[in-house]
Amino acid sequence: MKRELIHILTVMAGAALLFACEKMTTPEPVRIQYPDKQSPILRDDAYYARLRAYKQTDHKLAFGWYGSWTGIGASEQSRLRSAPDSMDIISIWSQWHSLSPEQLEDKAYVQQIKGTRVVFCISAKDMPEEFKVNGQITEEGIVAYARAWGKDSMDKYQYDGMDIDFETAVDHQGPMNKNPENFKRFAEELSKYIGPKSGTGRLFLIDGNIDSNWLPANIGELCDYAVSQAYNCSGAGNLRSRTQSAAGRGWRPEQIIFTENFESLWQTGGTSYGYNGTSIPSLLGMAYFALEETSAGFGSYHMEYEYGNASMPYKYIREAIQIANPAPQGDYTKNLLTLDQAGETTVELTPSPSGATEAVTIPLSGSLSAVAAGEMTLPLILDSSLVGPYNEYNYTEYEAIDPASVTFTAPLHFAAGERHSSAETPVQMIITGKGLEAGKEYLAAVRIDCSGVEGVAPNTAREVLYVRVSLKSRQMANTVAISGWTFTANEKDYTTAMSDGQLTGGWTAFTEETPEIKVKIDLAAPRTIVDWRMGSIDSSFKNLRDIEMSLDGQKWVAQASGTVELALTDGTGAICNCAVRWSAATSA
Repeated sequence: MKRELIHILTVMAGAALLFACEKMTTPEPVRIQYPDKQSPILRDDAYYARLRAYKQTDHKLAFGWYGSWTGIGASEQSRLRSAPDSMDIISIWSQWHSLSPEQLEDKAYVQQIKGTRVVFCISAKDMPEEFKVNGQITEEGIVAYARAWGKDSMDKYQYDGMDIDFETAVDHQGPMNKNPENFKRFAEELSKYIGPKSGTGRLFLIDGNIDSNWLPANIGELCDYAVSQAYNCSGAGNLRSRTQSAAGRGWRPEQIIFTENFESLWQTGGTSYGYNGTSIPSLLGMAYFALEETSAGFGSYHMEYEYGNASMPYKYIREAIQIANPAPQGDYTKNLLTLDQAGETTVELTPSPSGATEAVTIPLSGSLSAVAAGEMTLPLILDSSLVGPYNEYNYTEYEAIDPASVTFTAPLHFAAGERHSSAETPVQMIITGKGLEAGKEYLAAVRIDCSGVEGVAPNTAREVLYVRVSLKSRQMANTVAISGWTFTANEKDYTTAMSDGQLTGGWTAFTEETPEIKVKIDLAAPRTIVDWRMGSIDSSFKNLRDIEMSLDGQKWVAQASGTVELALTDGTGAICNCAVRWSAATSA
């Protein structure tokens, strides 16, 4: 998938002192914090337009349950607008109805300006008494309950969807969730107003025990996302196991959002999570899992607690967003251009005895932070001026690659209204060994040139692809005795003719067998062959690679490359570990 880019800073107003709550884990008051000053960014109309456009793209989701929401008070912690700009979904974990004017204004701001979707969370345990008949759940009551909260309340308060807390612990059990048929009917009725089947664009989420067999087997078809409370998660194995268990209820991996408990673990970003031989906070581990494996996103329970982080409000959720959806850097007043392959890679070219090398190709593409205002064609360039700074920073001594060794098949093309370069015309960087010396190391610095396009600037965080290039030293093998070998072409034995060095018999017959030549060499014993020479009295080789042709057995001329299917055995028919390169000496 393309990873979309956007900055994650938050808008704050005035001083922010945290207020106390009853829970022991409530953050202590902290010093005044101004995230906008710690990482300044111009938040103008263009910035928010790009932010909202980003929220509509395919990317990993940042989710959080938000408690203690009042929209008033000295602390920004009580306001949804304090959350990072790139939050995708906020679920209200407190009173969601009977909203004050301040709450309505706060919610509308994050929805309309930031593009964040706000849903409200209800319990699956029971239904309000007003919908029951003589204290009992009925079909009519389920229909009325689903419409009242799934549509009427949604319309009244302008929420973006509903999140149902489906937990099976004893204190969470009730007549709605414990009776699978009741909840199934409720979910089916709700799906008329929210979720993918409704056509309303409003979200339908289930959180909690998403793998419970109390849930309908087809719950995944009715909902947009399943939010797993993967609290105290120690590694990716736990998340894979949860993903597999959830599949039993019809959840697809790309529907699942994993969350950590920030009611108790907000100060550390979660528990210790094993990742690539190191230990990281589990929320960050969930972000890496979303990026590298299958899930839809990551998040936290009581996300607002993390507003109290002394170094930066919402420190860990910001870091998680940056892991999964890296933010661009540059002139934010312009449409920022990213080279998707930006970073570093290494290629090693292998020469044939004739001196030619097999070219290496690298696909290239670009992305914009907002859709292209008009059709654009942007060239790819080799920027040798970047090699010196690269060496200085990395304490290396690469030489700038010879421009003759690098070509681009085409410029990048962006159609109007698109954010990604055209996939219909794949663009490749082709690297050859022309002008390169074996044993030396070269560097090719590639970037997209947008200097001639008004309103577009490079994303300096992902602007350049550095390709480290080297040319193998060619080492000719010593002559290897052929005693015990067999040499067949298309299942015919040419051992004697192919090994006598004479331009007669099998040599000619071999090339005339068929354009598709399958060679089998039985080495009798495991050997390593570095170079191999073949000759012919005509130029009919179309399917061999790195060969030379000789008309007289003395002078050899390099031929065009192709492909060859090669089977190596150890004399008993078993494949042996032998390396064979189809190439030849420069002379007979």
